[in-house]
Amino acid sequence: KFGPVQNSLRPVKGQGISISILISIYLDDDDQEWHDPVKISFFGHQGRVNDIQCSPFERNVFLSSGSDQEIRIYSLLHPYAPIHVIPLEDTSAASLAWSWTRPLVFAAGCHNHKLKLFDLRAAKNISKATTLAQELKASEKLIPFPLTSVSFSAKNPGLICTGDAFGRVHIWKLTPTYFSKNPDENKILATIGLHNE
Repeated sequence: KFGPVQNSLRPVKGQGISISILISIYLDDDDQEWHDPVKISFFGHQGRVNDIQCSPFERNVFLSSGSDQEIRIYSLLHPYAPIHVIPLEDTSAASLAWSWTRPLVFAAGCHNHKLKLFDLRAAKNISKATTLAQELKASEKLIPFPLTSVSFSAKNPGLICTGDAFGRVHIWKLTPTYFSKNPDENKILATIGLHNE
């Protein structure tokens, strides 16, 4: 079981946030208390952070999206700045999700009600990653609302789900390009995490 969690925040160079989390774990057997303090600083977004997602394939890599219309790729090995920044045009990402089958594919549910898919393998320059913007079909066009949640199916790799601020849930069918794994993807993602590309 877990004891109380204590958080402390302080600004770093005007934009970053230093997060210090202290988790107390109590073992039921002998009531021994363990402490696990974690303190890492990352250069922050210009505005609020909308979502953060850790890669299911590479322990050092995670994504964040912010109100500054950017998606950032971070590595735990380089905590002081993002290793890549992907700018979005005319919108920001409200939600993010990594693919469960393609280590270099992730999705962003945007405030302009579009679903964007990113393929880092197809991009020569990661900041210009290949994107496919999906929009609701004409029969489903009511009032557009932000896509507040997005999730790849872990059991059916050809499907991705989104939820919006109006309470609607949509199931999207992906083309094989976005769920057929290439043999070198884990190696490429590990290279990105090391920031050696």
